[in-house]
Amino acid sequence: IQGSLVGEAWERCRNPLLLRFFCEAYDGRPAGGRDVGEVAEIRLYPLFVLFWKQKLGNIQDRLGDQLVSQAVSDFILTVAGLMHRSHRTTVSRREVAGALDSDLRAMLVPDSIYVRTLDEEIIIEEETNSLTASANIFFVYDKFSEFAISLHIYQDQGWQEKTAEQIKSDTRGLMQEETESEFATLRGALEFLVWQLEAYRADEDIHIQV
Repeated sequence: IQGSLVGEAWERCRNPLLLRFFCEAYDGRPAGGRDVGEVAEIRLYPLFVLFWKQKLGNIQDRLGDQLVSQAVSDFILTVAGLMHRSHRTTVSRREVAGALDSDLRAMLVPDSIYVRTLDEEIIIEEETNSLTASANIFFVYDKFSEFAISLHIYQDQGWQEKTAEQIKSDTRGLMQEETESEFATLRGALEFLVWQLEAYRADEDIHIQV
């Protein structure tokens, strides 16, 4: 891509993970779309939305299946959902297989959704617990894990169809859950949920405070 980072954007992109997310979000777009000009500010929500669409498209192109984009999305949101419910930032491969009703061996074949997502080397990673020999999955970038969990909550709790009062009630419950569980990632997910409401239901005057 072409462009220059200045001010706050320059400081934030000293984090190599954020810089890579930024570059990969714009990579593969038409030539004009890759010229980002002078960037003084980076807002994580729109950046992650662009990155999300780009990565789903990349994996779909590699597998050559138009239906795979939804399967990848379902897989990543399943991982995010497990993290939310367990209040952990890592989940075992076995837990994911169980949630997907999948065989562990099927997850590890070269063209599986799991392996293809791992091959992106920026969404999720896997490490083996030296004591239990179990494989654990986690998101590469903690801020992206918050984004993914927010997508899971928005979809799982049906916020696109709920009323403002129902959403506010859900938000109060999530804030209490975050306090009681001390799962700090949920706090970040709540902040992304605010931006999702602004993006998807901006004309309905739904405002939540977290």
